[in-house]
Amino acid sequence: MQQPLKPVEEIANGSVEERIMRLAGEASIEVNVQDLKDLQSSRPFLAPGTKILVTFLPKQEWSASEAACLALKQAGFAPVPHIPVRLLRDAGMLDRVFAGLIEKGQAQEVLLLSGDYPHPHGPYACVEDVLRTGVLKQFGLQRVCFAGHPEGHPHVSIEEIRRAERAKAQSAAA
Repeated sequence: MQQPLKPVEEIANGSVEERIMRLAGEASIEVNVQDLKDLQSSRPFLAPGTKILVTFLPKQEWSASEAACLALKQAGFAPVPHIPVRLLRDAGMLDRVFAGLIEKGQAQEVLLLSGDYPHPHGPYACVEDVLRTGVLKQFGLQRVCFAGHPEGHPHVSIEEIRRAERAKAQSAAA
């Protein structure tokens, strides 16, 4: 299970090996569906219950994410699938994606991100659009992760990034 983040002062103290171990213990782990071939050989290096984020690559099918989540769950990990909301065409697709990832894939948490697509494929241009639907509550999710670009993004103003950060935090708290 992942530990809470530590203050920078604590991380800076200790030997190089200790600092690397602390960093590795707090880092997120991400796989894409092609990485599942290495799942069994990775098990000795990851504690049971470790959160593993499952990417959603262009042209990937949602069923591949479902299968990846299920394989990770069966291997003893906690899958957290990416959901790029700009790819969702309508409310029906939103429900099908969540149902597949949570019911078939056994995910108990998701990572919502707008997705690096120039235009939404449906009514969801940003994460807040999905949060307003109530889909998290509908599927009984207690936790959600958000992605962002605190360092900036070449196609999004820093003002919009900060606005989106505040909106996601407010929506999640509601």
